[in-house]
Amino acid sequence: MPADADPEGFNDLLEQCLTMYGGMLVARAQTKRGHIPVLAVLVLDMASFLWAGGTVFMPWATPRNILEGQIAVIESIRHDSHMLFTSRPADKAFWTQVARYGVIGRVGTVVDGEEPMSMWETRRPR
Repeated sequence: MPADADPEGFNDLLEQCLTMYGGMLVARAQTKRGHIPVLAVLVLDMASFLWAGGTVFMPWATPRNILEGQIAVIESIRHDSHMLFTSRPADKAFWTQVARYGVIGRVGTVVDGEEPMSMWETRRPR
């Protein structure tokens, strides 16, 4: 999402992404400016699992909004679905932090293009 975008621009993003992907999971946070979207996870339903094609962080979201929102989205789907996704090496620290909450785990490395990508999956609740 462009850095100069506002919450209203979210509707445009939603329309574009739903055309490219089958769905979008949205995390919202209560802020001083109201209840606003802070991130969106783009997903494809692959019958036996969900493939997360990417996560869009809104430019107005704080690091805390992003971490809590990502955990909330994963927590909301891991009871009913299995989700897989990859991350770039530059984002490994963030996803490792999310994994510390027990909602995802790293399952390996995928070579996709020029750089290796970390592969992650949701963890079933106990």
